[in-house]
Amino acid sequence: MVFYNPFTTGLGNIPTLVYPARGLEEVFDRQDRGCVERYLRGLWELHQGLVSPETEYMLAMVWNQSENKMADLWTHRKSEEYGFGPLVDIKTFRNLKHYIPDQTKPDDQGCGSGNTIHVVNAEINYWTMLGRSKLKEFLEKRPELPEGMRLDMDFYL
Repeated sequence: MVFYNPFTTGLGNIPTLVYPARGLEEVFDRQDRGCVERYLRGLWELHQGLVSPETEYMLAMVWNQSENKMADLWTHRKSEEYGFGPLVDIKTFRNLKHYIPDQTKPDDQGCGSGNTIHVVNAEINYWTMLGRSKLKEFLEKRPELPEGMRLDMDFYL
């Protein structure tokens, strides 16, 4: 995946860092400011019970699979007290349904890609660099991704 510039929104009371992927313009209108956030809020309203109430922040990779709207929510909790970095969980959605990839089916999707893992790693490294105790500061700035993984433009026109 190659990503547009990330932005921050909230799902419930959980800060969510959104990474829109190239191709997303096939299922969302880039001129409809807020359409990605509305999609994520719709997911949240339907599936918030899948996310731990201890979640401190989430990364949302929003992408498309042909005409399907896809989202991977990477939840992060216990980022200060757990000694090995935050506990992370992934929830994947296709359109508005919780989706569990089936690796035994041809052409089925997973819940991440190498570039997705790189983004998660960059975010956790940045969190660690801040000392894992400055959530507000962490949410204000995103780490820079390598040139081949970023579009250097906002999703919304």
